[in-house]
Amino acid sequence: MKIFLIAWILFFLSGCTDESTLITSQESIQGYPINGSAVKAPWVKADVLLYELDLSKPDFLGDLVSKGTTDEQAKFIGITVPDVTRHYLLHVKSTEETYELGSNATPIINELYSFLPASLASDDTVERHLFATPLTTMAVKLAMQKADSKEGLFKGDEDGNITESEWLDSFNISTDIVKSLMGYSLVDDIDIYTQTPVVAHASSEGNKSDAFHYRLAIEATGALIQHLSKDNDSNTIFNDVLSDMADGNIEGAEHYNLEDVTRFSQALMTQPIVNGGDQTLSDFAEYLRSEAASININDDFSHQQPAQTLTQYYMVDVDNDGFVNSRDDDDDNDGLNDIQERLTARDTTLQPLQIFEKYAQQEIGARTPALNDYSDINIDVSDEVIDELNAFVFNELNKIDNDFSDIQKIEAYKTLQSAPPGTEQYQQAQQILAVNDTPDSTL
Repeated sequence: MKIFLIAWILFFLSGCTDESTLITSQESIQGYPINGSAVKAPWVKADVLLYELDLSKPDFLGDLVSKGTTDEQAKFIGITVPDVTRHYLLHVKSTEETYELGSNATPIINELYSFLPASLASDDTVERHLFATPLTTMAVKLAMQKADSKEGLFKGDEDGNITESEWLDSFNISTDIVKSLMGYSLVDDIDIYTQTPVVAHASSEGNKSDAFHYRLAIEATGALIQHLSKDNDSNTIFNDVLSDMADGNIEGAEHYNLEDVTRFSQALMTQPIVNGGDQTLSDFAEYLRSEAASININDDFSHQQPAQTLTQYYMVDVDNDGFVNSRDDDDDNDGLNDIQERLTARDTTLQPLQIFEKYAQQEIGARTPALNDYSDINIDVSDEVIDELNAFVFNELNKIDNDFSDIQKIEAYKTLQSAPPGTEQYQQAQQILAVNDTPDSTL
């Protein structure tokens, strides 16, 4: 009887030990929760996967450490970090059940990526946030492609092996490239990996402002992908844009050319929001209001709507001053702060066409005013070329049959007269005027 009792006690104790180990193991597996969303528009019912970063794998995806989904408000559920000393890649996939918050539409992109560095994961003093967007996806994929490269801005050694240092350098450089070419000067000071782009989820006015600007950059990028897609799949065009920007320039790719991008950027705020019905980027605040209402949040975002002047850059360092656009307070080196230009809608270096046209229509009621009106909007036209430009305005415009406005053609003509051949500005002017050489100066 004693032997049986001792055996029963030992069995009971061993059972308690196993259960205690299981609980400890479960707690260890649960780790540290990650809050976030996957956003072009916020994805609902998407699959969310967190992997250890493995630099030896072609896709950089190591062990799967956490698997979850997005809820009815597009927030991550069930995503945790088990070991805060490691780097992680987040992979969010659209399924047959996935839809966008607000519109209930199917996402135009199948998957989104983001990156959680160990430095953030190991900081126990902060709540961990991680977001996957088209911008983070471009940056992560570009970092994967260029981690061992020493071309352009990248610092790899091309030895066939990728070190942690090479990966982090590539990741930071890729982030700068994406923010410079696809950020529209809206996200220069924003951490695109930890800042929510879901304005309805933002907790303060300052956070809402950053969320608004970030989301507008995302929607502008989505609108560009839609504009370039034509008869091609959006995912194909997304990868085309990614490969196009790898050298720090937008020049055209397999399924589109630079002219397609130029046409988009010249009427940027009138571009339709993807899955936004008839709404354009200029209706962005109203679009967000409908999105918030779908999760029973009543908010007015109109006061956060920026001035309707955004700039699409084609070079990562547009003024060639050694600072990429996202780290340059005056991207175009015209003496005006980029934020001031956006808020006042007076970017006189890179956006003279929109300013001139706005002035012509609103101030003097004409599309082609007398050219001395240029001086009123800080666009320099010397006395020596006024007659020449007048001749061009009245005699030459109708000879060029394309979709560009008269004002755009005038500015393109001026550019061909002044810009060095072979420069980006010169090439864009050639496309607008559909010519191969500088136009005859004796019109």
